Amino acid sequence: MKKEVCSVAFLKAVFAEFLATLIFVFFGLGSALKWPSALPSILQISLAFGLAIGTLAQALGPVSGGHINPAITLALLVGNQISLLRAAFYVAAQLAGAIAGAGILYGLAPLNARGNLAVNSVSAPGPAGRGRPGVGSRPAPDNIWGVGAGPPGRWRGRAPGWTVPGVPGVPGLGLPGSDPRPPLPPSCCSSGLPPGAGCLSSLCPRLLAFCCLASALRLGPSLLLSAPHWSGFAEPSGLNNNTTQGQAMVVELILTFQLALCIFSSTDSRRTSPVGSPALSIGLSVTLGHLVGIYFTGCSMNPARSFGPAVVMKRFSSAHWVFWVGPIVGAILAAILYFYLLFPNSLSLSERMAVIKGTYEPEEDWEEQREERKKTMELTAR
Repeated sequence: MKKEVCSVAFLKAVFAEFLATLIFVFFGLGSALKWPSALPSILQISLAFGLAIGTLAQALGPVSGGHINPAITLALLVGNQISLLRAAFYVAAQLAGAIAGAGILYGLAPLNARGNLAVNSVSAPGPAGRGRPGVGSRPAPDNIWGVGAGPPGRWRGRAPGWTVPGVPGVPGLGLPGSDPRPPLPPSCCSSGLPPGAGCLSSLCPRLLAFCCLASALRLGPSLLLSAPHWSGFAEPSGLNNNTTQGQAMVVELILTFQLALCIFSSTDSRRTSPVGSPALSIGLSVTLGHLVGIYFTGCSMNPARSFGPAVVMKRFSSAHWVFWVGPIVGAILAAILYFYLLFPNSLSLSERMAVIKGTYEPEEDWEEQREERKKTMELTAR
């Protein structure tokens, strides 16, 4: 075990996990920033996370195995693929890399685009079936700016709708994708109604028609790509659909389960049949998970991805455990299914203990396995 820690290859592998997670979090969260000109689409975020993980798996996978995910690392430990010490160092490096990546993005992103840095959240049911915004990155419909999410000087209260783009002081038309405006003058809110309701009722019909037409012309093309629908979604990486913590955990479990199965199968050195590109299949698996999971939980599938921005933004909700328990349990279940039921290895108990201790030396030459895998990929390319 001591020999493993002191080796140059081990130190390189730990640094590779730190660097890979830093880059992954930076690009993934960067794709979810809410720029005033246009909100990112679900497809954009999904592809960004998938392309990032695929690229990093291809580039740094040969150095460390390209885990980039504490859930995958712990699952490989359960599957008897890595040592306990290596798993501990990998997880520490991944969490540190996630914090560093989120911190760099926080420092570079403008204030009006930063939002809450796509922190994952779960909305608990509120009164009358409405969602109550958590610490996540998509507030509920009746609090579209989130709790303390906007820059100073912007109104953070409850509103019946969104501000009309290009028309200062005309809120409440419910048009998504528009820019927030400064607080309304006191005269507009003296009736005791929610801010904007009294002003809206006093507008002449012609002005209302003009505002609606101008907003439709400006927002029409972007609605198909940026705004999911008219339900009041302000950002694409949280949720406001009354998903409970239990439901969110099961969703994260299923999403990570399919990702882990893809990783274990596509990188299994025992496979002799053509397997194509493991990095491509893993990237597509991450993309698939985000396409489904963003509406539920903002999609984590990776505790480090949720931990990094939560630390930087200092926003740990009571549901933060969901983004640890769900992915870790899902990945471990996939490891048990793959390594012990579907494709068990022939290691004895003493050999399994040696793997965990880091003292196991396989009889096969790893260099020969790498050459055999290269030949398989060349045949697939032809």
